[in-house]
Amino acid sequence: MKNVKTQKGQLLVELLVAFGVASVLIPAIIFGFISASGGRVQQEQRLKATGLLKEGEEAVRSLRDMDWVNVATNGTYYPKVSSCSSLPCWVWGAEVDGIMGDFTRSVIISDVAPVDLSKKKITVSVGWNSILPSTMTSTFILARWKNISSSLVSAGTLINQGSGDWCAPTLNLASLDLPKNGVANAISAIQGQIAAGTGDNASGISYANVSITDPPAPATPSASMVGTFDGFKTNDVFTEQNYAYLATDTNSKEIEIVDLTQTDINGKYTEAGYFNAPGNGNAASIAVSGNVGYMVGGTKLYDFDLTSKSGSRPIIDSDGLNLDGTASRIVIWGQRAYVTTSSLSEQLTIIDISNTSDLQVKKKVALDAAAGASVYINEEGTRAYVAAHSSSTKAELFIVNTDETSAGYGTVINSYDTNGMDPKGIIKVNIPRLVIVGTNGEEYQVIDITDETINPLPRCGGMQIDTGVNGVSTVFATSQRAYSYIVTGDSSTELKIIEGGPGGGGSGGGLIVESSPLDAGHSVVFNRIDITSLTPSDITATYQIAVSTDCSTYNYSGNYTIAGGPIPMTLNPGQCFRYKVTFSGGSGVGTAASTTVSVNYSP
Repeated sequence: MKNVKTQKGQLLVELLVAFGVASVLIPAIIFGFISASGGRVQQEQRLKATGLLKEGEEAVRSLRDMDWVNVATNGTYYPKVSSCSSLPCWVWGAEVDGIMGDFTRSVIISDVAPVDLSKKKITVSVGWNSILPSTMTSTFILARWKNISSSLVSAGTLINQGSGDWCAPTLNLASLDLPKNGVANAISAIQGQIAAGTGDNASGISYANVSITDPPAPATPSASMVGTFDGFKTNDVFTEQNYAYLATDTNSKEIEIVDLTQTDINGKYTEAGYFNAPGNGNAASIAVSGNVGYMVGGTKLYDFDLTSKSGSRPIIDSDGLNLDGTASRIVIWGQRAYVTTSSLSEQLTIIDISNTSDLQVKKKVALDAAAGASVYINEEGTRAYVAAHSSSTKAELFIVNTDETSAGYGTVINSYDTNGMDPKGIIKVNIPRLVIVGTNGEEYQVIDITDETINPLPRCGGMQIDTGVNGVSTVFATSQRAYSYIVTGDSSTELKIIEGGPGGGGSGGGLIVESSPLDAGHSVVFNRIDITSLTPSDITATYQIAVSTDCSTYNYSGNYTIAGGPIPMTLNPGQCFRYKVTFSGGSGVGTAASTTVSVNYSP
C-alpha cells in the first residue's frame, strides 16, 4: 500500500514538471513558427524593396541623362514612368506616384559639400509597413556625364591704336587758356568734349565746356570754348553729352547739375537742378550711372535720383553709406562703386550698388601706402588702378585684382613708386599703359603694364611739368587717335592735349572683337576654353570670357592666353557663352587676324 501511494505522488510531480516545461517550450516553438513565417514575408518584402530601390537609382540616372535640369534643383521627388515621343520614359510625378501597394519610394536631391554645380547628392528611399516597419536607402553622387565642345570663330582687321607714342609724350598739340584766374583741378572727357573745373581757389569759372575737333592724322586737333558756368567752387566734374555734374563746396548744393543744351547771350550755362546732401559737408567727387548720381564727401557716400535733372533731386539711400576715411574719388563700373579714402587700412572701398536703396560695402582693400588719392577701373572691371599720396618709404600706384570670379579678388597684384611725385589722378589708356599725374617730381609718368607682374613695373616715359598736373582724362577718338587731356597749374594754358599710341606713327595696329554667342539651349556648366587657332603666326591675343543666364547680359572677366584654361565655377551655370579677344602685333594696321576658341560644356 505504501508503494502505491508513493508512485501516485511521484506521478503528480512529473505531471507538474511536464506542464512547466511545456509552458516554456510551447510558446517558444509557436513564436518560432510565427517568426519563421513572418521572416519569409519580410524577406520577400526586402527583395521587392531592393528591386524598387535599384529601379529608383536608374530612374534618376535616366532623368540626368535626358537633361541635367531634371536633377539640378534640390528637393524631394517621386519617379514614375510616362511617355516621351510615344516611348516610355522616366519623369518626376506627384507624391501619390511614390506609393506602390505596400511600398513608398522617394528621391531626395541635395548639394554635395562643398557645393559643386556639376554634382548632386542623391538619396533614394523605399519603405514598407508589412509585419515590421522598414526602410532601405541608397545614397550616391551624380555628376554631369556629357562633355560637349563647340567652336566660336572671331576675325577682323587691325586698326590704328593711335598715331602718337604713349611712352614718348610731348606737348606739341593744342592747349587752351581757361577763363579767369582760377586753378583748374577737375577734368572729364568724352568724344569731342572736355569738361574742366576749378576748385583750388574761387577766382576761376566753376565749369568750362570745351569742344575738341577729331581730324584724321596727321592734322592737329583744336580746342575751343563752347560755354562756361559760374557761382561755385568745383572739386570734381562728370560730363555727359547734354549735362555736366559738378561736385562743389556749397553746402546747400553739393552737386550742381548744368544744362549744356543752351546758353544765354553771354555764353553762360544755367542750372538745371542740384542735390543737397544731408549735413553741411562738401562734395569731393561725383559719378553718374544711368539715372542715379553718386557723391562722396567727408566720410559719406550718397546716391540720388536723376530720372529728372531739374530741381532738387531726392536722395535714394536715406542714410547713405559710412566710409572708414575721408573720400577723395569715386568711380562706377557696372554694379560696383570704387572709392578711395584717407584711411590707412582701407584706401580702396568697393561698394555694391545693385540695390540703390541699400548701399553695402562689398570689399575693403588695404594698401601698403599713404592715403588714397584716385582710382581708375579698366574696361572689363577686372582691375582697379589706385593712386595713393606721396610717401618717402612706400609705393604710390597699385594694381588691384577686382575680378570677382578670381580667387585673388581684392588682392594687390603689383605696385609702382612715383619717386617723389604726389599723385592727383590716374588713367589706363587704350593700350596696356597707365598714366599717373600729380605735383612734384616728374609730374606726368607712363607705366607699361603689358606684363603686370613685372616687379618693379617699368616706367616707359614721362614729362616734367613744373606747374603741376591736377587732373587727367583720356579718349580713344573715332578717328582712331588716342589722347590724354590734362589740367595744370599753368595760368595761361591750363588745358593741354597729349597724343598717344603704340609708336610707329600709327602703323602699330590692334583690335577688340566679341565672338557670337554660343547658346546651349538651357542651363549648363561651361568647363574650359581651348584656343585651337590664331592667325597669322606673329599676331598676339588675349581673351576674356562671359557666361550669361539670359543670353543678353555679358560681364567679361579673366585674362586667358593661347594656353586656354578652365572656366571658374563662380561664373556657372548659364545658358550662353561668348568671349572677347584683343588682337595686337602682326604687321600692324590692316593685318587680318582670326582665332578659333573651343568651348567645352556639360549639359
